[in-house]
Amino acid sequence: MGARAARARARVRGLLLALAPRIYLRHACRRGRRPAGSALGLAGEELAARHLRRRGWRLRGRRVATPCGEVDLWAWRPGVSACVEVKTGVLALVPRPSGWRARGPAAGGGRAALWWDLRWRPGLRVDQRRVRRLLCSARFLAGAAGGAPRVDLIEVLVAEGGRRVQLIHHEDLRRRPFARP
Repeated sequence: MGARAARARARVRGLLLALAPRIYLRHACRRGRRPAGSALGLAGEELAARHLRRRGWRLRGRRVATPCGEVDLWAWRPGVSACVEVKTGVLALVPRPSGWRARGPAAGGGRAALWWDLRWRPGLRVDQRRVRRLLCSARFLAGAAGGAPRVDLIEVLVAEGGRRVQLIHHEDLRRRPFARP
């Protein structure tokens, strides 16, 4: 493959990542392949940014550099300035235990009979040292924009085939530190 074709493929991949991150993840995870680390992270950040916008937050910046370190997403709404750490991971869907009983639509089996294998969830990579660093960045950015500083974590869970994506939003990590399950 020539350099021109490689540039064209990279351009298409970048456009797809920006326009439809869920489709990109589904395409990248097919046939047991996993997307490259940076592309997986960018897709997760795009999904997290869309999640925050739907919740009423305004994005002030992405990958913002501060004296304390880099912030994945900087979100703001009146009275609150949040530094958001985004962690994306590809996890397996495993069958529910045989003794587990579901009610409603989950009782029928099929896809509802699967749940996430959370032993290696991406949010476990966030420790208290990282929360302190993010809080330092949040205080720095809150001084620039006004509002109380806050640190959030958004975990983006992608199923191995890429067909299922779930976001878990942990709000204000300084009050409720993220704990291992």
